[in-house]
Amino acid sequence: MKGNEMAHEKPANARKEPAERIRNRRAVVGGMTQACTALGALLYGRIVDRVIPVSSPEVAEFTKILENTFRGVNIALVNELKILADKMGRSVAAHRAKIVKA
Repeated sequence: MKGNEMAHEKPANARKEPAERIRNRRAVVGGMTQACTALGALLYGRIVDRVIPVSSPEVAEFTKILENTFRGVNIALVNELKILADKMGRSVAAHRAKIVKA
């Protein structure tokens, strides 16, 4: 059995304690074979709360790329909205707080 599996990484939430940051994450795991995926899932299952097995390392890697792209686009969009909000005399943080409460 080839021991090749891949779990995508995701930026951690810096507002949480280090152990909580790791435990509360999920791992998307894909191996070269089903046995590799199962072994990787078993390993990551001891570290994180949720393991999502996928069909290959490429699928796991593409998941990382897709999630990081969405994250980057969302951050860029909010930064642009902050510029607009500043010009309008509005607070992004105040509006975000209202959304979170809803």
